[in-house]
Amino acid sequence: MASEHHVPRPQKIKLPPIPPSQLPQNIAPTKLSRGVQLGSFAFATGLTLYAVLVYDFGPKEHCFMPIRRWFDDQTRGLFTLTTKDRQILSPAESKVAVPDRRTPIEFFKENGVRTGGEKDGNSV
Repeated sequence: MASEHHVPRPQKIKLPPIPPSQLPQNIAPTKLSRGVQLGSFAFATGLTLYAVLVYDFGPKEHCFMPIRRWFDDQTRGLFTLTTKDRQILSPAESKVAVPDRRTPIEFFKENGVRTGGEKDGNSV
């Protein structure tokens, strides 16, 4: 038979009681801990909203699809113009200058290149 090896258990250390006068009297959080708490809450909330509304889980239907469809229906009007708004902003009826769509190379081919010493096409 193998001899049994007995390991003694460590004894618990009993501390003397702390008098109430030595206990912390103010348990309110510090400004730093409150700021970290609020920052953590904001980060977790933002991360959750991103995961639910934006993150791409692939083409299959998943548990967040119903809330994404509802959110898209609610916000669709924020990013599109009504027919009346399009008529007001149409460039054909407004006097707003239409931006030049030519590339710089096309512009200089049509107008020529002027250096700093030239004024109105005349050399100095």
